[in-house]
Amino acid sequence: MQVILNKPIYMGGTDVGKPGSPATVDEMRGRELIKKGYASAPQAEGEKPPATPAKASKSTPKK
Repeated sequence: MQVILNKPIYMGGTDVGKPGSPATVDEMRGRELIKKGYASAPQAEGEKPPATPAKASKSTPKK
């Protein structure tokens, strides 16, 4: 299973990859990493990334 790492992952005492890099792991480990937020599923070609909500700006009332 291919995943995109969100955090550095160490398996067996070795560095598997840095955040943003793809990694190949077995199916069970991949699902666990995605569930815990350590990795995300790769985007299929032509698929748009999920829209991120716009940050609400703090408006201070003028006096």
